[in-house]
Amino acid sequence: MAGILICDRPIKPLSFGLERKGVNMQKIKIFKGIEGDTGLLEQEINSWISENNIKVIQMTGNIAPQSSGEVRQTGAARFTLSDVIVILLYEAA
Repeated sequence: MAGILICDRPIKPLSFGLERKGVNMQKIKIFKGIEGDTGLLEQEINSWISENNIKVIQMTGNIAPQSSGEVRQTGAARFTLSDVIVILLYEAA
């Protein structure tokens, strides 16, 4: 039975010192909007940050290729609005 280890006691998970006082756990928050309403999405994100006293560590975003949904007319061209996603890595301040 080489390579098999049987343990008869509970195994303590590794915490890497995060149990110390003053160390905040990093969390993520995902916001989703529509390409044509990025101003509203920006307001929603800024309000959430202000109301929750958040320290943003990193912000990443993406606009999906044209998703099905509302069709918008611009001049002679018609196109479908795309989804916008913003991901925040944050700590509560």
